[in-house]
Amino acid sequence: MGRRRVRVPRRHRHRRRRARQPPGLTVGARSGWAGRRVTKARAAIRARGQVQPCSRCGRPIDLDREAWHVDHLVELALGGSRDDPANHGPAHARCNTSAGGKLGGRIAAASRRPRPRDPRMPRW
Repeated sequence: MGRRRVRVPRRHRHRRRRARQPPGLTVGARSGWAGRRVTKARAAIRARGQVQPCSRCGRPIDLDREAWHVDHLVELALGGSRDDPANHGPAHARCNTSAGGKLGGRIAAASRRPRPRDPRMPRW
């Protein structure tokens, strides 16, 4: 007889280890905000100077030594521009990830609040 081949599930066939990124190159690739957009935004922020204040906490960030994200100064949900360099600022990776999703949660919660009942409508 021959050797019996064991089938490996498809999701486990090509599993690769992610390469560790050096500090300062942290980017949220899953959000659609990655690639050239982030590269251009990071270059524009670096051109302003090496040490800049965090847009979330205000503490200084050394752009060469610390992990940082490109942050939108006016949130996209509030009408801020995604590609405008004036709307981009550096934020510590920890500050930006801890702040992420809170605004969206507040907007979603506001839309789920029960509306006041119109007294003219019958109750069924």
